[in-house]
Formats: sequence, structure tokens, C-alpha cells
Amino acid sequence: MAKAESPSTGIFGINPPVSACRTSYFFELLDQYMKDRGFGYFQLREHQEEAIREGVDITLGKGVGYVAPTGKGKTLGGFSIIYNALIRGQIGVYLVPYKQLLNQKEKRVRQFFKETAHIIKLSGEIRPSSSELREHQHHLIILATFEAFRAFLFQIQDRQYFDRRDCIGAVVVDEAHFLGDPSRGWKLETMLYKLQTEYPSIRFCFLTATFTKVDAELWSEVLNCKLIYRGVFLVFNEPHSSISDYFYEKKFRMN
Repeated sequence: MAKAESPSTGIFGINPPVSACRTSYFFELLDQYMKDRGFGYFQLREHQEEAIREGVDITLGKGVGYVAPTGKGKTLGGFSIIYNALIRGQIGVYLVPYKQLLNQKEKRVRQFFKETAHIIKLSGEIRPSSSELREHQHHLIILATFEAFRAFLFQIQDRQYFDRRDCIGAVVVDEAHFLGDPSRGWKLETMLYKLQTEYPSIRFCFLTATFTKVDAELWSEVLNCKLIYRGVFLVFNEPHSSISDYFYEKKFRMN
């Protein structure tokens, strides 16, 4: 595994090959990943390619909001924005609501990124050591449930685990419609606000199949994301995911 020698070098070291410096290297990883799973690159859907190119472009400051039906490959959009963080020597975070989904995504993340990143999984009983975090901070992907990562944020607060203030560069929120969950949504929402205020260089990526167009546009504005919207499969009795009074007060009225 390549180990970065300074905060600015990222996963490729001080003198990476030209092809690795450019975003084209992501497509090399993507091509191999698709082949490993029995697909080819040109079988990507148009909206997948758009999300991937937006996410991986190192010149853009916006994140990506990606709404498409289940099974349409939204995960690859999340991978692209994590890769963007890695090449800048920052941490990429992938968040999911359930431990079962965490185990599934871990397999996909390891299959995609292979040796280009060190991968840590956070759940209720699994926590990394401070030495592991320090050693791998410039080529690190953290996979976590919503609540486990929220606890982790408070754990690292005011502790010198990382050697740069903007250590977290990308956060992917999978199943983002949980923002509307009556019991868990507010925790996720306050965590996103904490990330947004304490790590200003973060790019967010939210993935869901059930946001309405109104909700998707709202959260794209709040999280500074470009929206890619390809229809939804509406679930009856799905909690409405409109922004709460808390986030509204913090994000809009105080600015």
C-alpha cells in the first residue's frame, strides 16, 4: 500500500505518475471494478457517468446529490467523490443507516479501491485506535453507520488525531431519505451541520431513491450539491425529509 509522506500528496506519494495525478486514474479503477463484476465501462448509464464526472472533478467545489431508483448504480457516484478527497490527501467517509448495509458496502469499497486506500469500519462495537487513524490519515476511507460516525466526531473533538484542520474531504450519505426519519433524522441532520461548519472544505454526496424533487432540491442547496435527479420510487408512509427548523435556523437565518 502506498503511504503518503505529506498532507498534500494524497494516496500517490510525493512524485506520482502523471496518469495518477489526473482524474483519469479514477476511470482506470472504475474500468477494473466493472470488469471484476462482469460489466464494461460503456454499460454505465448516462446519469451514472454524469454523477461520476461531477464527483471526481478536482476543480469543482460542489458536491453531488444523486436521486435515482434502486439498483441504478448510485454507489459509483459516491465512490467518485471519495476518490476526489483521497487525491487531495483527505479522508473520505461513507455513511449508511444499518450495520447489514455497512458490511455490504465494505465489500464493494474494498473491491473498488483495493490498495489505494486504508479502510476503517465503524459500528457500535468496532472502533479504530488513534495510532491507526494517524498512520493512515492521508489515504483513509471510513465506513460507518450514521450513529457510529456521529459518536466518532465527538470522540475526536479537541484531540490531535490528525495533522490538518481540514482532514475530512468527502462525506457520502447513502439512504439519505433517513433525514426524514422521526427518531433518527435529527441526529443525522445535526451531524451534517457539525461537519459543514467544522470541516469547510468537505464535499457532500447524498444518495437516495425516494426523495421528492422538492426535497432533493432543498438538500442540494443546503449541502452545496449539484443535483442529478432521475425520478423516484415513492414509498407510501415514507417520512417526509424536509429540512428541520434546527438546520433552517443554523443554515439560513444565521447567515
